[in-house]
Amino acid sequence: MFQQAPPPQRGGAGYDHYPLTDAATMQLGKLATAKRGVGLWYFQWGNRSTAPLYNRAGVLLPRKPNFQPASGALRRQRTPFTTVERANACTLAQTARLLGIDAKGAAIAREAGITLAAERERPDVGAVGPADLCVLAASRLPRSATGIFLDYEVGDGRTPEQSLAFLRRFAELVRGAGRKAGVMINPLDAPSQAWTGITGPVARELVSQFDYTTIWLWARNAQGDLPASYARQMELLRQGGKIDGKRVLALFDLAGTTEADARFVHEAIRRDGLAGAMLWRNRAVQGGPCDSPVNRKTALLVFGRLFGAEPARRSEKLM
Repeated sequence: MFQQAPPPQRGGAGYDHYPLTDAATMQLGKLATAKRGVGLWYFQWGNRSTAPLYNRAGVLLPRKPNFQPASGALRRQRTPFTTVERANACTLAQTARLLGIDAKGAAIAREAGITLAAERERPDVGAVGPADLCVLAASRLPRSATGIFLDYEVGDGRTPEQSLAFLRRFAELVRGAGRKAGVMINPLDAPSQAWTGITGPVARELVSQFDYTTIWLWARNAQGDLPASYARQMELLRQGGKIDGKRVLALFDLAGTTEADARFVHEAIRRDGLAGAMLWRNRAVQGGPCDSPVNRKTALLVFGRLFGAEPARRSEKLM
């Protein structure tokens, strides 16, 4: 059970993001001060090119510049990259910095022609920083951290071949350093995948390259029906064959979905042998009364029932 949130902190008075086994966050400093017993993951932003990109009708496709890493709260300034290759090089250099292999990151940056800069040496001034300046985190990934999750939603016109080559390289970098690698991608049948280079064959290979690959389940899916969206995305992943379900996470939208959706995903995870679920708050508020809409959906997703409202399963009575 992954939460997209900072992990519970040592000495913290309360925590709103239960239940969880793992926490994934871009707040690097919170990983070093986390309570024991939680799997710790850093969310690495997959940098995109911000070079002008037009659709077939000649309309310019707007894309925001890229997040800069931060030990504490997210920085306001963002970075543009002029090419796909330079954006990818920065992602790999930032990851190498986290893993303590700075020389490798520096070599990648030199080859791509980008400049590296330390987070603490760059003032967080203005909305957009210099182009092709790759900001590196001030600290390393803690030894207690399980791994790095790549947030890959680039949408910058790269080809499937470019995406696959980069994602293989990222997974090799992380796993070669003895950490686990995960990748979070938009729905496999989303229109934006045409600009990200994630086709069915690419997605299928990701399952074998990464320890975890997500399928994104949200209310605004292409089918207008979450079970149908799940079926279509699993079809694209399988490509007529079998996949290792223990490498697949169901990424569930807490805001726009229904209780029936949550119950369906619970049953699908058990039926298809998936690794588990990751919660995307999508501005939904966690915590508070057990009977809140968010907590009811969470209970149905995790446990498959509402406690006190439905009879316990036989397996639960034996616990």
